[in-house]
Amino acid sequence: MGLIGFDKNDLFGCFTDFKVCLCVFLVPCYVQGKIAETLGKSCLLHTLCFFVPILDVVDATCIRSDAIGENIIISLLVILLCYPFAICQEARVKGADLMAGDQTAVPMDRA
Repeated sequence: MGLIGFDKNDLFGCFTDFKVCLCVFLVPCYVQGKIAETLGKSCLLHTLCFFVPILDVVDATCIRSDAIGENIIISLLVILLCYPFAICQEARVKGADLMAGDQTAVPMDRA
């Protein structure tokens, strides 16, 4: 997987997946939370981090570093320089299900 390019999981490959691209440009906070959820973290907490600017940069950098597996400094630079493309790439790589509800919810019996 390359960092920059137009392949499926590259940084500018978001244009190959219209659903992810649209979600990131309309509700990036939600997508960031769903990516965190795929890493076993709280979707709500990481969604709310989006609304605190400095905390958002730190949170997005840590999530990207975990999701993509790259150096924290490179993750920080990518987040600072091309945030929407970075979030799209993470969502595609981790397979975040953007149309599903809370994955930790326990279904209720209809008995």
